[in-house]
Amino acid sequence: MSNNPEDIEMEVVSHPDPEPADPSKAQQPATVQETRQGWWRRMVRTVTEAEDEEEKALELSMRNFFSGDLLARWVRRNVWFVLLLLMFLLIYVSNRYAVQQEMIERDRLTDTLLDRRYKALTSSSQLMERTLRSNIERSLEDSALGTPVEASYVLQVDTARQE
Repeated sequence: MSNNPEDIEMEVVSHPDPEPADPSKAQQPATVQETRQGWWRRMVRTVTEAEDEEEKALELSMRNFFSGDLLARWVRRNVWFVLLLLMFLLIYVSNRYAVQQEMIERDRLTDTLLDRRYKALTSSSQLMERTLRSNIERSLEDSALGTPVEASYVLQVDTARQE
């Protein structure tokens, strides 16, 4: 059996479907599509038989292994599986890239948040220091205002006089 496509076509022509012994029991295809399907089935059967014979003839040897015949045959048989693996690989790589970008953004935002917390803590401590009583008294030494020495008292206001 050769790998020549012309030989395979000749095989298809030379191997018709077996006809039943009784012509009255023979089923004729009802439509053109059934005829085409029958031709297609014969073609597929012949091609698969040719591949099976080729596989039997091909031994597992070092020469076949290193020449790439085994790998090429495996890839031909599993082309859809290989394409599925390639699709998963592309999704994996693109997903990894997207996750890496999100991690970089998260780290940047974490650093920004930490800086702002430190600034808020610094501002809060500076404000607390400025509002301490001793610091306020020290800043008012030069002015007429000062710390009262007497206790505070309530002024009584006549509400009738104001009107």
